[in-house]
Amino acid sequence: IKEILDTDPRNAAACAYKSAFCGWRISLDHSKAPILGPVFLYYNSRAYSLDSLNIQAIVDRANFYFYAPGFIGGDALKAAKLYNKAVTLMEENNLAQTNWQYFNTLILEAKANDKADDQKRALDIYIKILGIEPDFKWVKDRLLVDLLSRMKH
Repeated sequence: IKEILDTDPRNAAACAYKSAFCGWRISLDHSKAPILGPVFLYYNSRAYSLDSLNIQAIVDRANFYFYAPGFIGGDALKAAKLYNKAVTLMEENNLAQTNWQYFNTLILEAKANDKADDQKRALDIYIKILGIEPDFKWVKDRLLVDLLSRMKH
């Protein structure tokens, strides 16, 4: 990534992956967030401004809004909308078929909607997933069951 960015700093994909790796390192050690967070935000913003249809950049931006605390900009509703944008792009570009990233992004979209108090939308997404992959045990036996349990109360 460094070599690509050294020769082509306007490469949206390289910026998106630089951002993704920073986000991954933060997820492994939250104490690195004060140092890596600004690097993540810089490269994610750069990737998104260079190519607002770059799925990796969209998902990483959504991840920021989903996982960041509110006092630094976290916003589950913004995350849900961005995850939905990424899902739509994957579907429109035939990237959804047997693609774990597609299912992961759908799950994140459902979780973000749930966190934003739109459990109906989260339920619809889990049902969509199971319509495609009926034996997806984590969704069927855990995520959906947990959501339905909370919806009853």
